[in-house]
Amino acid sequence: MSTIFRTKYLNEQQLEGFNKYKYACIDNSPISVYISHPFWNWIVEFYPRWLPPNVLTLGGFLILISSFILVSIYDYNFNSNTFGSKQEEETIPNWIWLICSIATFLAHLLDGTDGKQARRTGSCGPTGELFDHGFDSWSTVPLTLTIFSIFGRGEYSISPYTMLCVLISVQLVFICSHWEKYNTGVLFLSWGYDASQYGLCIFYLFAFFANPKIFHSNLVDGLSLAYFIATTFF
Repeated sequence: MSTIFRTKYLNEQQLEGFNKYKYACIDNSPISVYISHPFWNWIVEFYPRWLPPNVLTLGGFLILISSFILVSIYDYNFNSNTFGSKQEEETIPNWIWLICSIATFLAHLLDGTDGKQARRTGSCGPTGELFDHGFDSWSTVPLTLTIFSIFGRGEYSISPYTMLCVLISVQLVFICSHWEKYNTGVLFLSWGYDASQYGLCIFYLFAFFANPKIFHSNLVDGLSLAYFIATTFF
């Protein structure tokens, strides 16, 4: 075990690259330019300068995971809101969706301000980016799966196969964007990223004030409202 910590995984040239590395990102969606970044620039001024940006990154991830665990406790098998299931009378309490909405908003806020705090405190670096985007990659799972507890499974809902396909598509988008950055040196953020985060917050609020059973309906024959939302939203 001790040899793991004594092994040099990076050569001298790679280590020198840490000093030359500079983060480059293009985030030009209208939502980011006119809403997210102005809001984050205002919020970050309230952070104390001694607050490490990695604490913000970790905090946002833990908030997101906590909401995912909370939903999993009530609906481990994604059956609670399934039309006609035995669990339908034991649906997830509506206040859970309010928690999910707040958690998604806070996680997005902290993820958006950690880099600004790093530049504000002069603590930018490739390890911080690795920490940030590493947690972002893990977040693709709870962000995607939590919403499927609203739909349930079966008729008027989402099949496990569809759920898996949506999850894989979200992860592929994340992988491809970072593969592009690896080759070009610039991370281009999709216009759908901010829209999806705010959309999730609004969607959870809708489930809180209404009832998830409202999604047990068809737009047209053979196309459920839940299926339409899941495939178009993600």
